[in-house]
Amino acid sequence: MIHHRLLLAWLVGCAVACQPTKPAPLTQADEAAIKAGDAAFAKAATAGDLPGIMALYADEAVVLPPAMPMAQGKTAIEELFGGMMQQMSVQLELTPKIIEGAGDRATVVGIYRLVGTPKGSTAMPPEDGKYVLALQRQADGSWKLTRDAWSPDAPPPAPPAPAPAPKK
Repeated sequence: MIHHRLLLAWLVGCAVACQPTKPAPLTQADEAAIKAGDAAFAKAATAGDLPGIMALYADEAVVLPPAMPMAQGKTAIEELFGGMMQQMSVQLELTPKIIEGAGDRATVVGIYRLVGTPKGSTAMPPEDGKYVLALQRQADGSWKLTRDAWSPDAPPPAPPAPAPAPKK
């Protein structure tokens, strides 16, 4: 009988010890670092600093731009942003609204304002939109983007009207 009680106590102890521990919530320092990353992205984009942007992404990151194919991995992301920067310069403002996470993972939901100026042209009207980010804490304690998606608030412009049929 004593052996059964000892075995039962040992099994209960193992069951309690084997329970997964809940990751620690994000600290104020984590949130500040994540906000600083948003600010660094906006600053780099506005400066046309492609290496500055790429330093914020993890190697396995995925970017989901609106009305374009997914860019998976740093090489594809660099091609995506490099192509955009060849076509236009931007002024970008990012405002994180929600930062959540625990342990080594975080998400950000925010709003943006983008003013693009095509090369050799005048500025386009501002684009307001929203974004969502997933971040992973790195071994050195820094936060890197693993997922990045954004979309404008306004629908895309309507296609031009078809040209009138030629008169016979």
